[in-house]
Amino acid sequence: MTLLNAAQVFDAPDLKEEIVEIPEWPNPDGTPGQLRLREMDAATTALMTAAMSGRADDGVSIILIFTAVDTENNLIFTMEDLVRLRKKNFRVLDRLQRICLRLNGMGPEAKVALKKD
Repeated sequence: MTLLNAAQVFDAPDLKEEIVEIPEWPNPDGTPGQLRLREMDAATTALMTAAMSGRADDGVSIILIFTAVDTENNLIFTMEDLVRLRKKNFRVLDRLQRICLRLNGMGPEAKVALKKD
């Protein structure tokens, strides 16, 4: 057995991502919009957990704030966008939240998967 060294751990591309098509949010040319959702790293997960404190009702939007990224892996939303996200279609936000939860191994689906393992 060969053990990993620190450089191998730090260099391992271990964050999953998914491009999600959102027909409800079309591009200017009318084609369905797309968002890139990325699994959170440990630091981002800690920030999201702190942001959720006392705001459980905003969870559907907060997880999106911490997982939607651009092509450079920069977050596209900030906590300042929370009020505006609250005004978006709940079904769309709920669908995105489910994907974010799955990518991050959180939520009911993750608990079922753990029980199977």
